[in-house]
Amino acid sequence: MKAALVELSVPDEEHPDTWLTDEKDCTVIVDEKGVVTLSQPGRPRIQRVGVNHEQALRLWLLLQQGKADEVHAWLAA
Repeated sequence: MKAALVELSVPDEEHPDTWLTDEKDCTVIVDEKGVVTLSQPGRPRIQRVGVNHEQALRLWLLLQQGKADEVHAWLAA
């Protein structure tokens, strides 16, 4: 996961983002500009701008642990 985030440090028009999806189809997308998007079935997408790689990694780990609601709460704050 860290390697995927490090790759975002180099601008790439073909691959400007990376993501992680859990078994419930919740997806956390991180782009090279520091925008994180959470996509959850049945809920509107939510975004936060200015997220660094450390924060994005924490969000991915929360999603991996089945804590999509915590990801949503952090992005909404």
